[in-house]
Amino acid sequence: MISRCPQFKLINGLKIGVLLFFCNSYSFGQTTNGCDFAGAFLPNWPAWACNDLDYVLVFEENFESDELDESFWQLQPWGYGSVAGDGSQQHYRLENLEINNGIAKIIAKEETLTLPIMPWKDDDWIVPADGLPNLRTYNYTSSSIWSKKSFFTGKYEIRCKLPEGTGLWPAFWTYADGQSGWNEIDIFEIYGDDINRFTSNIHHKWMQTDQSSCGYGQYVTNFNQWHTFTCTFEFDQIKWYIDDVLIRTIPRFETINNGYLDCSDPLPAGTFLQNKAYPLERMHIIFNMAIQDGGNAPNANTLFPSYFEIDYIKYYLKRDCCENKIVNSIEDLGLVDNPEAFNFLCGSEIEINGDVKILSDVSLNIKTSEEVIMSPGFSISHGARVHVQIAPDICGGSLKRLNKSTDLNKVHQNKEINENAELTISPNPVTDICYIIAPLNAVGFTIVDLTGQLIMSEKLDNEKKLSLDLSHLSRGVYIISILAEEGKPFIFKKILKL
Repeated sequence: MISRCPQFKLINGLKIGVLLFFCNSYSFGQTTNGCDFAGAFLPNWPAWACNDLDYVLVFEENFESDELDESFWQLQPWGYGSVAGDGSQQHYRLENLEINNGIAKIIAKEETLTLPIMPWKDDDWIVPADGLPNLRTYNYTSSSIWSKKSFFTGKYEIRCKLPEGTGLWPAFWTYADGQSGWNEIDIFEIYGDDINRFTSNIHHKWMQTDQSSCGYGQYVTNFNQWHTFTCTFEFDQIKWYIDDVLIRTIPRFETINNGYLDCSDPLPAGTFLQNKAYPLERMHIIFNMAIQDGGNAPNANTLFPSYFEIDYIKYYLKRDCCENKIVNSIEDLGLVDNPEAFNFLCGSEIEINGDVKILSDVSLNIKTSEEVIMSPGFSISHGARVHVQIAPDICGGSLKRLNKSTDLNKVHQNKEINENAELTISPNPVTDICYIIAPLNAVGFTIVDLTGQLIMSEKLDNEKKLSLDLSHLSRGVYIISILAEEGKPFIFKKILKL
């Protein structure tokens, strides 16, 4: 996210305007759609780069709770206030984000507060980005929310409604200051005084020295109404959609004749033109609203408070989730070697065998249409985040979020129960409540820990369905046994308590 004309360099994660990038026209060398290209050697395209798999919903934030999920989201981590020269003049606060009835609202307010940019530093500490003291006075407050985990290629989507008014600057974007420097995709940034104009950008620090940008603007519609913004970021190209209508396409590679190279016709190794602004590293998901300064600052007609409203945020990956997956080692999980990475595994049935341990600070998200079977050797370190969803329609392209008991009951009501049926447990792993369906000849069940100590024992009713509150149990593996008429166990299954 940048201001309208300055290009920025990064100093300790802070942006400072130094050069003119684009105002009303573009002036580059070899360009396509406002982008700068340079010669680069392209090896044979990696096998993972091109596939025709469907997108699978990996993460969604529907704002179902009235409080922000701070296990996933955080206030802008490097600092809360704008710095001189970054094109804005607000201080970000969590208090300026409200969530009600499934809608999140970033509220821009006109209020004068004296606050430090970085509360963890002394008030008189000099901020390297602009050489001014940490403590300073702001006339506007707003909010900027960042994902704690980072994401890479995939599909990013938001449904939102944006405020109109000079000086207002809402945006939905991805960003990381990685090993190569600046990596950013602006899925949109809309200026409130030009509410019909869609602006998008990509940024990258080419060869670690050349900060390249690729800007774009087009009049589309009134963004003061509800619209869905989608961006697909893949190995070969980035596409922007508004309400499922393609607005812009940017290639990563070109031939010397300005021909696009993409996965429809991957070429053998050779030297081609590469988009210098194309991001190459994992990035955080961000939604925020800044307040512009200078000649673009709010005027007497700008209304405060103003609201940037968000219905949902979603992230998708291209994955084959319709096959059984067997994991025999930590390597089979394919975890990204980065504690900030959002890792994902899916399959119709997932079986994790052997001594697989999820280390502290690692994020692993699992979706399955049936169940997850985990051996007693599977363990989760303190501080790790393992989230499991049972999604019966995962192979149909329409994933259902099963985080409410009503959703789980709806799934089970359609299951046929007969004497030959297997025991069904969902969700498994479980955090609090799980639901079981047993065969008709079952009369009860027992739950024991791995030492054989009895934890729970109950009878089953005629419907053979029961909800179990396991919130009081310690994290670990337990064994559930289904009992027949004579009181003998005939089905055994493991339950993983998170």
